[in-house]
Amino acid sequence: MEVIIMKTIRLLGILLLAGVLMAPASVYAQKTVVAWTAVSALNAPYWIMKEGGFFKQEGLDVDLIYIPSSATVAQAMLAGEVAVSAANSQVVADSGLQGGDMVSMGAIANVVAFYVMAVPEIQRVEDLKGKPVGVTRFGASTDFGLRMLLSKYGLTAGRDVPVLQIGGMPEIASALSKRSIYAAPMSYPMAYKQCLTRRLYFLTHSNRESKC
Repeated sequence: MEVIIMKTIRLLGILLLAGVLMAPASVYAQKTVVAWTAVSALNAPYWIMKEGGFFKQEGLDVDLIYIPSSATVAQAMLAGEVAVSAANSQVVADSGLQGGDMVSMGAIANVVAFYVMAVPEIQRVEDLKGKPVGVTRFGASTDFGLRMLLSKYGLTAGRDVPVLQIGGMPEIASALSKRSIYAAPMSYPMAYKQCLTRRLYFLTHSNRESKC
């Protein structure tokens, strides 16, 4: 995780600096709005760069805002409200097919970086048949990853397993604790915290099945 964070810090710094250098001179007097999309360790580089003063060291005046899920942040970027953000490749491709001009400038991981958390009675992915599961938003990374996982085990999202839009990671944690849903993709630190406090299972992660 530390390696990923350091790589992300370097990548974001390079991309933001390149964007500013290629922009008109008037942009230098303006703030650059950068969005982070989840309460997740993968978004930690944004906070570190802001709080550590790394943006200022590169001559960047950056405002950080929270916009949950790639699908929602894509709308903000297309509206010109956000300059740079984390987002999955699906929303970039979808926006291009609809005439949008979003550009994917880099990536820090080639896997879906989520643990699928489940209530104790769900012992296998196949046990989810007929039971609702949660994602942040349709079209978000959680949605994409969960649909891929279900198809791997012969289940079709929507037909075999109802998929509900829940919101951010805190809302997903709440829904799991109330049994409104039986499983959902979560990322660190929320996944580990829920494992300790709610007695949920790490059902799957990166093609491995594991338990808390």
